[in-house]
Amino acid sequence: MELAIVSKLPARKFKKGQLLIFQGEVPRFGYILKKGIIKEYDISKQGNEQTTWLVNVFEVFPFPWLIGASEAASYYYETASDSELYVIEKSFYQDLIKGNNGFLLEELERQAKKEISQTRRLAAILNTKAEYKLINTFHYLIENYGRMVKDNIIEVDIPLTHQELANLTGLTRETVSKELGSMKKKGLIAQYKNRSKYIVDLRLLNKQLSTPLSKLDFSA
Repeated sequence: MELAIVSKLPARKFKKGQLLIFQGEVPRFGYILKKGIIKEYDISKQGNEQTTWLVNVFEVFPFPWLIGASEAASYYYETASDSELYVIEKSFYQDLIKGNNGFLLEELERQAKKEISQTRRLAAILNTKAEYKLINTFHYLIENYGRMVKDNIIEVDIPLTHQELANLTGLTRETVSKELGSMKKKGLIAQYKNRSKYIVDLRLLNKQLSTPLSKLDFSA
């Protein structure tokens, strides 16, 4: 997202736990994440929350509504931490897409990367083994929020509770806690306390992944 454009937009601060957009709602405007954590989620008929995406910094949402592909928001959007967001009008966003080729290319690249991550997340959720659900979910988290802290050691720069990981994987909180314990014993994770940043051994994780992650994908 071009900073020269974004910096001119009005910004608003929100406390953790604020519902920004309801599923099925026609929003007044969209948002661009400046800092914090925003979760996109659905609620099943049984009343269970299923996190579908964690919005990245400078990502615009809800994208399908802003681009004109849907008449209403397809998911709920809620702050998972204290957050700051830029407010963007739908008409303004569409004018940017139509009149700024650099902006359009950047948005297309962002959506392409999101599609790849979403496909991997779907594969993780559909896997029948809890272990591989969690391992492939860490692939998604590292790819989007990973930061190299030293050789082959990655910090997932987003604190998640065991329940939030459960909502991402479709597992129960108890199963997530059990599998994290197993991953720690194998050396894949060096830290997994509730609501902490996760420290992952990239070399060992890659042995479990069908599509390995490269050290070149991260910055120190």
